[in-house]
Amino acid sequence: MLKSYSVQQINSISKKKAIWCYGCGKRFHEIIAQYKGEPFLTRIEALIDGNRDLWGMQKEIAGRTIPVSSPETMQTADGKKILILITSDKDAEIYECNKALLSDLQIDCSVYPRFYYTYAKAFLFIASLFPLRRQILYRAGEEPHENAEVIVKYLKSGYAGKPYRLIALSDSSSRGVKDNAENINKDTLRRQSSLKENIRYCMKYATSKFLLYENEALQKVRTGQKLIYLNHGMIPLKQVKDVLKQPDELDYAVCPSTGCAEIYEEQYGITKEKQVYMMPPRVERLFQNNLILHKMLDCGKRQIVIWLPTFRTLKNTDRKDSAVTSPLEIFGTDDVLEKLNDCLSRNQQLLVIKLHPRDKESINISGKHKNIVLITEKDLEAAGASLQDILGETAAMITDYSGIAFEYMLLNRPIGYVIADMDVYTRGFAVENPLAYMPGSKIKNEFDFMEFLNSLLLDEDIFRQERNELAERLFGNMNPCAGAEMFIKFLDDRL
Repeated sequence: MLKSYSVQQINSISKKKAIWCYGCGKRFHEIIAQYKGEPFLTRIEALIDGNRDLWGMQKEIAGRTIPVSSPETMQTADGKKILILITSDKDAEIYECNKALLSDLQIDCSVYPRFYYTYAKAFLFIASLFPLRRQILYRAGEEPHENAEVIVKYLKSGYAGKPYRLIALSDSSSRGVKDNAENINKDTLRRQSSLKENIRYCMKYATSKFLLYENEALQKVRTGQKLIYLNHGMIPLKQVKDVLKQPDELDYAVCPSTGCAEIYEEQYGITKEKQVYMMPPRVERLFQNNLILHKMLDCGKRQIVIWLPTFRTLKNTDRKDSAVTSPLEIFGTDDVLEKLNDCLSRNQQLLVIKLHPRDKESINISGKHKNIVLITEKDLEAAGASLQDILGETAAMITDYSGIAFEYMLLNRPIGYVIADMDVYTRGFAVENPLAYMPGSKIKNEFDFMEFLNSLLLDEDIFRQERNELAERLFGNMNPCAGAEMFIKFLDDRL
């Protein structure tokens, strides 16, 4: 039987049993960081993962180095006192695949800890006996949460109906939404916290009618709650079905239109019956040009081009999607950057680069390149802005396999696609012919890059018709500025 132990229980069990962790991805790294200093970490003796690319890789845990091994390692556990801790979101799947072996070896198996204190689970059950309220709880942490921001701001300023109570599951890096909602720390039940904090968390969570998330799924704790996936973009171009399959208990998912329905079903595992067709609320911000970039940077009268590469290596994990790790590898040497800077100078253009917030890699741009500037998530946070807030100021976008291109199509401006590593991009794509979903210049080297920049001066938007036809096929006539209003009407109809 797959059990669910608290941190307190795992600490106690580890006094008599060694811990073997199954799963060395995102959840494993999170647990190592979250429970630094907890006794059970010192009792971890083996690491197991089904990904053969990780086998032999060394992991640092509580001052020790432990290699990752294959699942076959479990066959050597006969007669040993072990607790298998499944440090992966695919806990049920992993357990089912190994249930017979674990039963034969009489080895205890638990999901990763979702509670620190053993009593927290009972508190959550008791809180679930109270009536559901006209209350929205949403995840608002490090992951993107721009859709929730727009929905919350609409409820606070443009909504004339009966008010909703708003609860944000926040962390220290959340922004925007926390000013318009009651905040509770998303890790309250998973860390050492006061009795009062635990009770407050349980009551707020268990009495919320609607649970919204944009990246990492929330979990329903009672019948009657509605779990809704807002997504953090339009549709994916890169293949994500192995990492973004949504839970079976999901009730609804915001999907831009019927033209995106098949991709949603294929990549997210969301049936068409659960899809709610409306534009993601965050795209409203594309059309609210507040000149934020001009306030952040010395743009002058230069034409602004933004470069938004997707990540190739994922922060806090060992995931690597390409043999190429840095977007600047397309340029090779610093003196090529100098040529690019000269091209931008001649054209009176400013190239703004923003890396994906979850990119493990970072880049440096020399101060001598006056027409190339790097901005970060922290820069946007300091300006009180999101990525969508600055896109309206740009003349064109350069990206690659990022889904942000589908949003930018709504502005009907040129897009350049860097595809230099397409042949070594191991993640793969969400569609059979990805180039058919990339209506813009294909950039394979620095010469293509500069040619795209030069074309902007000549107003040579040769992909306009192709871009508009794709946008029409994917999004139909959906109003990009009505997402928040439509979403709240959808909730109203279900109360």
